[in-house]
Amino acid sequence: MVTLVANSSDAAGWILIATLQSPSLFETVRAEVDSLPRSASNSTRPNLTRPPHVPMLDSAVQETLRLFTSTLSARVATEDFTLATSDPPLRVRMKRGDRVIVPTRVLHLDPTIWGADVKAWRGDRFLGDVGRRRKSQMAPYGGGSSICSGRHFAAVELSAVAIIFFSAFDFDIQHSTMVDRTGQPVPGLPLPIVDIDGKNVVGRWPGIHADTDAVQSGVFKAGPQMICPVRVRQWVNK
Repeated sequence: MVTLVANSSDAAGWILIATLQSPSLFETVRAEVDSLPRSASNSTRPNLTRPPHVPMLDSAVQETLRLFTSTLSARVATEDFTLATSDPPLRVRMKRGDRVIVPTRVLHLDPTIWGADVKAWRGDRFLGDVGRRRKSQMAPYGGGSSICSGRHFAAVELSAVAIIFFSAFDFDIQHSTMVDRTGQPVPGLPLPIVDIDGKNVVGRWPGIHADTDAVQSGVFKAGPQMICPVRVRQWVNK
């Protein structure tokens, strides 16, 4: 419950926003959701008593965590060493007892790991063997002895929230709007998306950053809301 209150509610919203703006990927995700076994007590609801097999949705969840999360890992040097950096090229002398702060967002946006489209949301980035190996380059839950103990639950929880929403509702993302706290329309921020059919999509997301590099900075402040028309899927009431 603490995980849900602290992090998962925001991440679930980002997953919905990005997936709905990726038309081809969304069709694949919807097909995965509709193929899940139904609940024994209610045939219109998916059975989530066991982790569902939804590889495309799971990949979209991981991609959302890569692009939209930022944490800091703190470590203390146990011996003297020299830290070499490439951009800019430096050699930093660290002494035993020095504290090292590692921002995970630098890792998540490293083009040598993720490729030239590192700043784009690509929902299929974590599919297959290559995708599974890429997960080891991620640190959305921190690391070491202080890694989030609820990380596995959180990942399943995020998929479950998306499954419930996609199973129950149709979303009219084309007629969605962004509004500020007073209800006035605002443009939102551009979200570059690479759909699974290779098409580049300029999506939108309701974030406001403290600087101009919206995707890279990770410095957030209160932003607008996205309002999207929805309707109950017809088959839900059968």
